[in-house]
Amino acid sequence: MDENGKFKENIKRDARGLLSLYEAAYLRVHGEDILEDALVFTTANLKSMAPHLSNRLEKQVTHALVQSIHFGNPRIEARNFISIYEEDESKNDLLLRFAIIDYNALQLLHKQELYEEGSDPVILANASDVSRFGFFQRSSVKEFIVFVGRTVAKRTPPGQRQSVQHEEYKIHSYNQNGLCALGFMDDHYPVRSAFSLLNQVLDEYRKTFGDSWKIVQADKVEPWPYLNEALNKFQDPAEADKLLKIQRELDETKIILHKTIDSVLARGEKLDSLVEKSSDLSAASQMFYKQAKKTNQCCTIL
Repeated sequence: MDENGKFKENIKRDARGLLSLYEAAYLRVHGEDILEDALVFTTANLKSMAPHLSNRLEKQVTHALVQSIHFGNPRIEARNFISIYEEDESKNDLLLRFAIIDYNALQLLHKQELYEEGSDPVILANASDVSRFGFFQRSSVKEFIVFVGRTVAKRTPPGQRQSVQHEEYKIHSYNQNGLCALGFMDDHYPVRSAFSLLNQVLDEYRKTFGDSWKIVQADKVEPWPYLNEALNKFQDPAEADKLLKIQRELDETKIILHKTIDSVLARGEKLDSLVEKSSDLSAASQMFYKQAKKTNQCCTIL
């Protein structure tokens, strides 16, 4: 300021300086008259010079005049500034890269949380072989396959593959943009072969039904012959290995391995609680689960 308590005239030509002073003025508290005057001074001058600034600086000034960064959501303001900073010739490329990675990582986390909190997945087709179980156990086993499958599918975000291990069994899940395929297999079945099979099932489903799955609101009970054929054919991992040789794109997708079912659940969730609340399980199946758990044999239900 000059000797008369006015802002110096040369400041009017410094767009960056005016913008910094403008944002600082929003941190004022009651009684700070200088910052009150600064807000009026910078607002008037930034409005008049904005059309004559470089494209990058004009965007920054225009955005600030609409809303100060101090009033915006920090993550949204960060995203806006990333776009502006990318055009800065003096930018630090490493810092910019880290900023983008940080923003995208948080967005993926939020996306996964929203996905997990959404409605339960609907079952489009289902095939299972429970002949190895006792006759009176088979209905409960089938219900548990549906229950665990729905639980894992709900927690598999679009574009992700994951395997949930439980004793000598694994549940493999592959979500392609909302269409999810799951396979329940023993621990000896090769993981990559399992996912090549799931990829094939997803491809066949789209060829047969197109995008009709997007409007399905409830579980479907109509059989899909291909799924039963695949269940029988791919009992031998060698058949799935043939698919693996022609599905190179799977190599580019990371497989997330969970050691237990509980590890795939959201924080605070417990499998026992989900079992009690599940509409997929009859009272008999819930009792079967509790008895199996007591004898440490719950793994056999998968």
